[in-house]
Amino acid sequence: MDSLWLSQRYHNHSDIYDDSRRANPTICPAKRPSPLSPTRSSSSSNPFKDFIGFWLGFMARFDFVDCLVDNRYLADCLGCLLLGEVLPKFFGKIFFKGGSRRASSGFRMKFGVGLVMGISPGLGKCSKLRIFRAGYNNLTGLLPEDIYNATTLEEIELPSNSLYGAISDKIVNLTALNTFDLSYNHFSGVLPPSLGKLSKLKFLVLDSNNLEGPLPPSLMNCTKLVELRIGANSLEGDISTFNFSKLSQLSKLDLAVNLLTGTVPRSLYSCKSLKAIRLGENDLEGLIQPEIISLSSLSFLSFSFNKRQLTNVTGAVKVLMGCKSLVFLTISSSFLGGEMPGDDGIVEFDGFQSVRLLDLSSCGLTGEIPGWLSKLKKLEILNLNSNRITGSIPSWLGTLPRLHSILLASNQISGGFPKELCRLPMLVHGRAAAQVDRNHLELPIFDKPEDGDTIQYSSLSLFSPMIDLSNNNMSGSIPSEISQMQFLSELHLSFNNFSGDIPHQISNLKNLKVLDLSNNHLSGKIPASLTFLNLLGIFNVSYNNLEGPITTSIQFQSFGAYAFEGNPKLCGALLQKECQPRKVIDGVIDGDEKGKNQDVENASQNQNPWSYISIVLGFITGFWGVCGPLMLKKTWRNAYFQYLDNAKNKFIIDWIRLLAEDDIFSEIPYLGGAASVVIPQGAVAPQGVSASEAGQDCVAGLVGDGQLGWQRWD
Repeated sequence: MDSLWLSQRYHNHSDIYDDSRRANPTICPAKRPSPLSPTRSSSSSNPFKDFIGFWLGFMARFDFVDCLVDNRYLADCLGCLLLGEVLPKFFGKIFFKGGSRRASSGFRMKFGVGLVMGISPGLGKCSKLRIFRAGYNNLTGLLPEDIYNATTLEEIELPSNSLYGAISDKIVNLTALNTFDLSYNHFSGVLPPSLGKLSKLKFLVLDSNNLEGPLPPSLMNCTKLVELRIGANSLEGDISTFNFSKLSQLSKLDLAVNLLTGTVPRSLYSCKSLKAIRLGENDLEGLIQPEIISLSSLSFLSFSFNKRQLTNVTGAVKVLMGCKSLVFLTISSSFLGGEMPGDDGIVEFDGFQSVRLLDLSSCGLTGEIPGWLSKLKKLEILNLNSNRITGSIPSWLGTLPRLHSILLASNQISGGFPKELCRLPMLVHGRAAAQVDRNHLELPIFDKPEDGDTIQYSSLSLFSPMIDLSNNNMSGSIPSEISQMQFLSELHLSFNNFSGDIPHQISNLKNLKVLDLSNNHLSGKIPASLTFLNLLGIFNVSYNNLEGPITTSIQFQSFGAYAFEGNPKLCGALLQKECQPRKVIDGVIDGDEKGKNQDVENASQNQNPWSYISIVLGFITGFWGVCGPLMLKKTWRNAYFQYLDNAKNKFIIDWIRLLAEDDIFSEIPYLGGAASVVIPQGAVAPQGVSASEAGQDCVAGLVGDGQLGWQRWD
């Protein structure tokens, strides 16, 4: 269970709380929380019913309010009794702890996941409030106007809520503001030009809202900006008119998914601290200028899906090869077409040596897969989908030490499935401990599957290893060596000309989740061993020449008839086509040797009695193995029945105690029976808590939905 830290020093109450008393709150070792009752973790069961804000006006000394909840903070939102007085219905397990993570003292509050409420007026009266965080909850409503009266505010972070309304011009009052994060909400209207007067602003994060209108040029006056992230809105304007030269500290720029026009301004290349640029899904045009090479720290670059499209993809790739720090590069769907830079035009190639994701998909590239890709020893993901690439897949592609995802779908690639590809080190041996990616990308990236929700990735190691060769002109058989790729998660070979049987060795790919072999010329039966692929969630062999019955396993029945249609010789309940029994003619079944059917019948008859015998023997052994010793040894028998009596009595006592506790704590004001009670030593005990318990170091309370817990107040 997570705890809630109050690090504000009460100067006027130092006689009540001293640093030694709030240094190390610990669970009382003699009376730890009972494991019998499950701890609540549901984000929809918070007891909060009021708004953040109305009580903060009485807390003028608080200068740090943190309601931020992320994956580290999964605490329940419970009530708290402090000094015999109930604070307004919002606290959950409260402890005092000296100091703060900042130099000056602060007040920090942490609310549980799923906090459902609004922010009502009151924050403006907190004359010393510096930091207000309440992200990753379900806060709704408007941002109160009086928040702009808290002139000492340095940070406002409210990401991932359901707040709406406009950002007021009064934000100019917050002259000390350095962080303003309202991302992933529903704010609308225009950005106030007064934002440009916030001279101390470093982090402006307004991603994924409904903002519209022009991007204010006054933002270029915020010379201390480190991150400018206003992507996924409907902002307009000619980006080429902006002068970025004043933003010498700018590290991350994200203006993607807007309605911006013009060309990339050359002044952007004067921001030497830039590590990440994302300008995709706008209406930009023009060229990627050679000056981009001067950004020596640039590791993340995305120009994907620009509507007007850039020009000269060949030249752009050659220019970007000079960016030595690039780790993530995607320019997909942003060019009208061109030739893939070949080996002839590149002398002493040393570009892209740090690149781990290279995405040149949907750029209209022609030619063959170039040999310079074989020198990218750090490459993990290669995406050349939806181009006009010809030729075969080179065998050296299977030698790249870190490559685990190859996407070559929707091209004109011919030839067979290279056996060398089955020896990709990352798919055969997996990622060694030393290779595990512990570095996050400078900006999160998103992927939206056809039949799923948008997925956000903060690290490339989170991508599923896959090979996608669908929609090409490949032929031949699927090699049995494919069984070596133990760590492969997805295999897409649909819409090709593969023939022959489906290799049963595919059943060795225990991590396989997607297998699509549809629209080929495969024949034979569906290997029954495929039922051993326990993780397989998507399977499609439609429109081939397969035959025989479809296995009746529950897993295969869940794939649906569409996964098998287009195979005239397949039969089974899924296709509503009964499998016909084979005919017996002169002792021969469909070409089998004479008398073979009799051998099968005899084997079946000989096997059936033994199966029944084994069941009976197993029952007898199990029954007498347990009951025999109890009948023969009295001490064992007494101990066994004593255990059953104790278990029954304990269950009844615990149940009665929980019912009684629910009734007692439901009478405490403001708590409503769903709270944790923390009583400092010497405090007046509330109704329902005995004086002896209140006077001890360990105090009792209900945790979650009735779980009895004890807490030491040191």
